[in-house]
Amino acid sequence: MHDAFPNRPASSITVKQWVDLLTEEEKDNPRRARQVLSQLRSAISWCMRRQLIDSCAIMSIQPRDFGSRAEVGDRVLSYHELAKIWLAIERSRASTSNKLLHQMLMLWGARLSELRLATKTEFDLLDNVWTVPKEHSKMGNVIRRPIFEQM
Repeated sequence: MHDAFPNRPASSITVKQWVDLLTEEEKDNPRRARQVLSQLRSAISWCMRRQLIDSCAIMSIQPRDFGSRAEVGDRVLSYHELAKIWLAIERSRASTSNKLLHQMLMLWGARLSELRLATKTEFDLLDNVWTVPKEHSKMGNVIRRPIFEQM
C-alpha cells in the first residue's frame, strides 16, 4: 500500500482514487482497511494543522464507510503465560529500572503513564496504598491500588 501513489502529493489524489485503494484493501482485510483509513486521516490532519498541505480528498471519507470495527477481545493471560513474560523481563538486557517498571505494571495492571507520572507522595507506605490522582487517570477518577508486602 505504501507505493500505491508513488511520487504524488496527497493533495493530488482524488476521492475516487482513495476509495478504489481502500476498496481493494477491504477485500483482503476489512478491519485493516478501516484502520489504514483512520491512520491516513490522522497523518493528513497533522500535516494540515501544520500547513504542510492545504487539503486532501481523503478527509471527506469516513472510517465507518469502510470495513468493520476491530472486535474487542476478552482473553486473559494464564499464570503460565504471565510467568513466561516475567522471566523474559528478568532475563532481558534492559536496565534494572525498566525491568522493575514492567514488573510493577504487570503486578498492578496499571497504565504506563500512571506509573511514569507517579510521585513519592502518591505511595502511602504505612497503609500500603498507591493513590493515582485523577489528573493521571485515563478516566479522570482517583484509583487506589494495594502495595504488596513483597514489593
